[in-house]
Amino acid sequence: MFKKTSLALAVAGFTLAGNAIAAPSVNISGFVDLGLEHFSGDETGLIFKGFNSPQGNNDDRNLAMNNPVVSRFIVSGTEEHANGWTTGYHIEQEVNALDDGGASVNTRQGYISLSKDKHNITVGSQWSPLFEYSAWNAMKTEGHGYGAYYYTACELEGSLS
Repeated sequence: MFKKTSLALAVAGFTLAGNAIAAPSVNISGFVDLGLEHFSGDETGLIFKGFNSPQGNNDDRNLAMNNPVVSRFIVSGTEEHANGWTTGYHIEQEVNALDDGGASVNTRQGYISLSKDKHNITVGSQWSPLFEYSAWNAMKTEGHGYGAYYYTACELEGSLS
């Protein structure tokens, strides 16, 4: 009886050890970005009033919470298969940390991939090179840094607008 139990435990141990080596990698990450904006301008409204601040950061309210770089929750991972194939996934959620209106959670990126050697196929929602080039600041959803307020171009001396 003892020999059968030992053999069964040994087989189970080798089976579990094999699965542990081939286990997929799972990464859970993210960040919460909150800031305190200070706005000090005159009543002409010629100063850009900040990002993602539903309070408006106008002359009546010169101190407000903001979320200049949208907070994120990310789950991603990969798993290696036989013959050199690798599958992967990436799920990235925007999280409205201030709960100041709008959706509290939005999908930012979500895709699966299959790769072998230098070849890769990815399907789902992901950034494109055009987005990285043209939309980073044009959409005004990413902060330029605190204190980065701008005068409107038409009021700047020598402006062509």
